[in-house]
Amino acid sequence: MRIPDSRPYPVNATRGDYAVQWEYKLVTETLNADQLNEFGADGWELVMVVSPAHYVFHYFFKRGLRD
Repeated sequence: MRIPDSRPYPVNATRGDYAVQWEYKLVTETLNADQLNEFGADGWELVMVVSPAHYVFHYFFKRGLRD
């Protein structure tokens, strides 16, 4: 799998005079690359993966609240 180059860029964490509001999603089933891409296409950013047990994964996603 090839991951394209991406350079970090500053993110404006505010919209006008208020901070961005986030929504979060926790997925506790094993996901493959296609499923992860579907979450990304829906605006979800994978922020952490935790493995509390062998072959068990918890995926934490966030995205800005939609107006």
